[in-house]
Amino acid sequence: MISYIRRNLVAFVALFVAIIMTGGGVAYAANTIRSSDIVDGQVKNQDLADNSVGTHKIQDGSVLGADIKDDSLSGADIKESTLGPVPDANTLQGWPLGAILDVTRHTQETFADPTYQCSKPGVWSECGKTTLDVPAGHTYTVTIWSSVTADSPTISVQAQFCPSITGPTCVDARGETVTFAAGDLVNAATSATVKLGAGHYDLSTAVLFSFGLAPVADENTVTTIEYYDSGF
Repeated sequence: MISYIRRNLVAFVALFVAIIMTGGGVAYAANTIRSSDIVDGQVKNQDLADNSVGTHKIQDGSVLGADIKDDSLSGADIKESTLGPVPDANTLQGWPLGAILDVTRHTQETFADPTYQCSKPGVWSECGKTTLDVPAGHTYTVTIWSSVTADSPTISVQAQFCPSITGPTCVDARGETVTFAAGDLVNAATSATVKLGAGHYDLSTAVLFSFGLAPVADENTVTTIEYYDSGF
């Protein structure tokens, strides 16, 4: 027996060392560890190399939600083309996308008429008239600027004027009063804001003169409007 041990001493030492190095466990050849060799739930974060987990390494080409910590994936870890619609993406805080307001302010060109053409004594007249159409279901906030320039060569002329809508009807229900002194070129201006629901509107500067004016160059009544979509 002793002679047998002496003849195989080297082999016994090698076996002893192998047992110590494997901790008494089972030694594995390269590329032979399979799922059945791993205790369920024992592979941890520290055991994985960075960027080592991809769908091609998961059975059936997909990662189950139960395998991933909730709210842990972000940025480059997500393939955007695989995402479905964002919940409630067709609304913004409950408003349908078609109801989002167009808050861009639109300014129309100024509209002008010679003031003398609008100076019909005792009659409210529309000067510098334009039109505006408000779509169904919308409300436009409209600001109207009105400017009147005139010169009465021989006598002083008193007039009223105002930003107006269809009628003409003064937006503020009253007009500004201005006196065009004889021989003086006078300019007067004012503005008003109104909310208009769906419909077709005439917008202008309404004027009411006590006397008619003679034609004079560069005497105009001007209307400018600005509007934006302000409600549904």
